[in-house]
Amino acid sequence: MSNALHIFAATDHSPQGNFAVARAFALAALEHSPLQLLQVLNQSLLQRLQELLGQEGDLLQEQLHGDARQRLQTLAEQLDQGQSQRVECHVLHGSVVGSLLEHLQQHPCDLLVLGAQGENALRHLLLGSTAARLLNHCREPLLVVRQPVQRAYQRVLLAVDFSPWSSQALHLAQRLAPGAELILLHAFEAPFEGKLRFAGVDEATLQRYAQATRADAEQRMLQLCAQADAANPLRSKVLHGDAGQLILEQAELEDCDLIVLGKQGQGALQELLLGSVSRYVLNSARCDVLVSGA
Repeated sequence: MSNALHIFAATDHSPQGNFAVARAFALAALEHSPLQLLQVLNQSLLQRLQELLGQEGDLLQEQLHGDARQRLQTLAEQLDQGQSQRVECHVLHGSVVGSLLEHLQQHPCDLLVLGAQGENALRHLLLGSTAARLLNHCREPLLVVRQPVQRAYQRVLLAVDFSPWSSQALHLAQRLAPGAELILLHAFEAPFEGKLRFAGVDEATLQRYAQATRADAEQRMLQLCAQADAANPLRSKVLHGDAGQLILEQAELEDCDLIVLGKQGQGALQELLLGSVSRYVLNSARCDVLVSGA
């Protein structure tokens, strides 16, 4: 990443879409960085409008585009509050995922911010698939915002697996939440633990195996914590159990306002497992979720 983060925020002007814009504004102000506001107009609907109304449809398309851009600019002015924030407004045409991915390919981006829910219940389902597809194809970190912005992030749960992305995610979390308390969580299950239990391995052996796995994880956690900036209060936890459930439980227990996790881990199998964990947390968390790329 460059010295100034390039932050993009996508909105459909739903409440949570505008929460995302407000959070992006706050982060851009923190970074003294430029901000791009994005809105996607559905190209298939625009084409249908043209088919039904002909030349009049062309004029309506232009009007819709102008109105969308004006709404973005008005939103930017409302949030700027005299700070002279550098903001660009872009209205894109096409599918939501395709248009965003194409825009990201054409413009440098360090963080994409979007809301967790759209303008109605059906949009919530559509955005769920949008976020999942973005996770599959987008290498940029993705911040999904659920809550209105009342203050900077105060307590961040960072789920780590000790793969290379963990260090990157740690530094990104500290950058986006300077001064916040960081809680590093590693949820572990010993490799092949379930298969060994099913195969009839005695409980004492399984416990020794789990203890050895925990000890290794605790040592790795110490090494990761040593990389953290001293500006953030820091705690760490190594817990045995299902990663997705533990992440959500600990976020609730610790009253976290942000969860940070990765979409990839160590090897192809781990990538698939973490992919499912990322989607589970993204769909179920009550707070904001930042998914960092590998």
